[in-house]
Formats: sequence, C-alpha cells, structure tokens
Amino acid sequence: MQIPKISPDKVRKNFEIFLSQTEKKLNRGQKTDIKDFSTDLYRFSSAFEKTPEADILVKKANQFAEKFTSNGNNNFAGVIYSFLLKVVKNPKIVETLAVKQLAIAKRTNDPIHIMARTADIRKVYQEIVPNSLEHLKWLREEVRSIRKVINHYEHSTKNYKSVSRDVRPKEFYEEMLGFILVDVGKILKKQSPKEAMPVMLEAKEIFAKLNNEKALDFVNQLIKETEPKLKK
Repeated sequence: MQIPKISPDKVRKNFEIFLSQTEKKLNRGQKTDIKDFSTDLYRFSSAFEKTPEADILVKKANQFAEKFTSNGNNNFAGVIYSFLLKVVKNPKIVETLAVKQLAIAKRTNDPIHIMARTADIRKVYQEIVPNSLEHLKWLREEVRSIRKVINHYEHSTKNYKSVSRDVRPKEFYEEMLGFILVDVGKILKKQSPKEAMPVMLEAKEIFAKLNNEKALDFVNQLIKETEPKLKK
C-alpha cells in the first residue's frame, strides 16, 4: 500500500497549529512538559530540510519564539532557537538566531548557553570570512565566555537549562579553551606575533595540565614557528 505524502502546505499548517496550541497552554498556565515540546518539535526536522516552504517554517518558528520570549517563556523560546540552529543552513540566518538566543542566555544568566551561542556566531564568521577581524572578535568573545564557565563552574552548572545535554566536566571546558586559544594564536601569528605568543603559551599550559600530548605537540610547533618572527 502506498502511503500518501503530506503536502508542504499541510506540514506548514500542522507546524503552526502545534506551536499555537503550545502558546495557548502556556498563556493559560497549563502544565506543559518542555521535553515533550522539544521531542514534538524535532519531528518537523525533515520538513525544514526538504519542504519548499522551509523559509516560511523558519519565519513562523521565529515569530513564536519571540512571542514566547515576550511572555516570559524563555525556556520554550530557547528550545525553538536551538532547534532552528540545528536545521537551518543559511549562515546569516544562523547568526540572527544565535544572537537572539545569546540574548536569552544572558537574561537568564546561563554561562554555558552564552558560550554555546557565542561559538555559533564565531562559526558563521569562520565560514563566511575566515581569519577576518570579525572572526577574531568572536573567537575572543568565545574565549571570554569559556573562561567564565570555568571560573564559575558551580554557578554555570546550576544555571544551565537544557533538555538534551548534560553539563560536561570542568576539564572538557578547559580543553575547549585550549583549542580556541590555538585558533586565536594561529590568526595572530601572522598579524601580530608578539600578541600571539602569550596566547599560545597559555594553550600549551592547558594541554600540559590535561596531558593532551597530541595538542601539546601541535601548539609547540606553532610556538616554534612564531619565535623567529618576534625578532623582526
């Protein structure tokens, strides 16, 4: 038996009904499980990837996320933005979504999500203008956000709100900081070797502490390549 395909228009209507019903429940103060909402939302993933009306779906989702935010339902808005960040491929749309979710993370004082959304924006500039001043700017923002997670780890874990991922060990974020410092160092190595050196040395210290020999070898090679440029 051939299973009839659902038309793009029907998918769009089903999606809008789903979000509208959730909005009504929240506005009425009815108990709404955020994990169930997330699971149901992700059932529309393929529609965003294949449907000719994907742009309309993104617009609708964004509109409802903004409604949820204005009504104080930041967690539900955050789930929508996280979903869109996973299914949307257009870098400029991703940047817009990440900036909106970054604002929510800052309002809810959630350092881990601040870090994640900063990384999303950095990845956009890494893709469209690699090694540019804008790319470097967001790498540095990411360094600051990771430092905050590490330096206030207990607070970060308490304020982390996610339906899909658990908090990683502190060492995970320390290693992440090391790798992002290496990326900063690689750009500065060409533009400003003197500024690059302390960044690389910090990365080296992190990898040595974590016994990551492969990363340590790599940063040592970068340091070796940069040292002659300091004499010029």
